[in-house]
Amino acid sequence: VTEQSGYTYTVSAVSGEQTATVTKQEDGSYLIPGKDVQDDLTITVNKESVVSYEVTVSEYVKLDGSSVFLVKCAGTLPQGQVPVYDGNTMFYSQVYEAYVWLTVETDSFDASAARAKIELTNGTAEELAPTADVNTTDTVDINDAQLVYDLYNAKYADFEHVSMQKFLAADQNADGVLTVQDATAVVRTMLAGE
Repeated sequence: VTEQSGYTYTVSAVSGEQTATVTKQEDGSYLIPGKDVQDDLTITVNKESVVSYEVTVSEYVKLDGSSVFLVKCAGTLPQGQVPVYDGNTMFYSQVYEAYVWLTVETDSFDASAARAKIELTNGTAEELAPTADVNTTDTVDINDAQLVYDLYNAKYADFEHVSMQKFLAADQNADGVLTVQDATAVVRTMLAGE
């Protein structure tokens, strides 16, 4: 039985009306003693998902009349599957060690509301590595700090002018909230020449 991560397997066998002994071997195969096979042999393999993930939500930045919320999805997913939020494949963030998505909401928003919008599908997620190059110009400079400053001061209220990836990169201290400390962290990185 070729087992996939994210599942548990149970193998059973019946010969005629008698239950046969099934023993899992180290190589992943199963052994049924010949003495237990008296008639036709029916082997059943049950595969159960052990998908277990937690969804958390935090207010990322307050806007005028709404908020950007950070949705994180972390845990055990079936091999080859990724979470999608409202039909969009979530990003994998090395910073948060979770799949992430940002959503703009005008009403209160919590983990149960976010979880209702998450499904699993086959695919791969774009991986986001930590970077102080928030504006993605291949140079860490004062413009990166200015962008972070503009983001936490709610200059941008959607992801049309500033991509979600840039919004996510702005959280330099990985606390799930945009503040002045994130702009300060960019300046420190710039001055250190990293």
